Amino acid sequence: MKKNTIILLFCVMLIIIFGTTVQAYSDESSNKPENIKYKINELDMTVLIPSDIIVITRNTSKDDPIFEKNRFDYDYVMNYMKNNNKYLYANSYNILSEIYISSKPNIYEEYSSLNEMFDDIKSNEMDDILHEMKLSIEGSGMIECLETSFYLNNPKTKFVKATYHLEESRYIVQYWTMINKKFIYITLHSYDEYITPEQETLLKNIINSIDFPYYEYTSKNNTSGNIDISITNLILNLFITAVIYSLPISIYRFIIIKKPVAPLKARKISIIYGIIGLLIFGGIYFVVYLNNGYSGIPSIPVAFFWSLINYNILKKGYDKYKYEIDIETDIATD
Repeated sequence: MKKNTIILLFCVMLIIIFGTTVQAYSDESSNKPENIKYKINELDMTVLIPSDIIVITRNTSKDDPIFEKNRFDYDYVMNYMKNNNKYLYANSYNILSEIYISSKPNIYEEYSSLNEMFDDIKSNEMDDILHEMKLSIEGSGMIECLETSFYLNNPKTKFVKATYHLEESRYIVQYWTMINKKFIYITLHSYDEYITPEQETLLKNIINSIDFPYYEYTSKNNTSGNIDISITNLILNLFITAVIYSLPISIYRFIIIKKPVAPLKARKISIIYGIIGLLIFGGIYFVVYLNNGYSGIPSIPVAFFWSLINYNILKKGYDKYKYEIDIETDIATD
């Protein structure tokens, strides 16, 4: 009776965790603003930006209520954008930041895109190139460049990411790429004393949404655009699935009951827990992965695979255990 109570409480706990996870995702999704697609014709690109952010492009009409509502002078904004090679201005009062999309002519005459340049970079040269970029940023008048790295999660193009701050503690995160012999910069200016996680997430989502509909590039090395996260994601997925699917079963088998389980009972436990594990993993997947721009669905075959592992964990050694119990019973009977 005590064992059944423990199992029941354990299952209830898992269901509560799953319910809380799904509810949290549901609440967040219901409050999440829709994305609006903006087309920047001059750069042959589109970008998705949340609807609760103020956005002005060079194509924004003078009669647009956004100017009067936010007390922006149309002529001043347009002249500023044209004189500074800016094509989109976005302001998020919620997370105290401004975002600009700008462009400059290509300075690398031998390359037409960052993808092409990236293909020519040897793996042992990447750190040196990033270090040179860091020195170049600092040499241009920045107080300190905090980070330079390659960002490879956009499906169309590689990006270089740089984090630095100007005078008066103004922190900036900038992603840049090169497409069709044009440098394109997406820059976030933070009003905070540092770059907040909300600002980082917003900018990454914007970067991941950027598309160049008329641009196609086939890598010479036939490498995926997501090579920087593929290994990390694989390890993370294995760890999460192992923890969710098999750790509780192992605790139940080796710590709680401390003995093998009969095959029929092991089969029932594995099937029931496999379903519960799939639901829990589904909730975590939606929160952790889909909310950060990844796509796909939790895998039922994976749940089946781990259920087989759990079945073997539960019943392993049962025949020997039953044989020993039978012998002890016979001795006690004699």
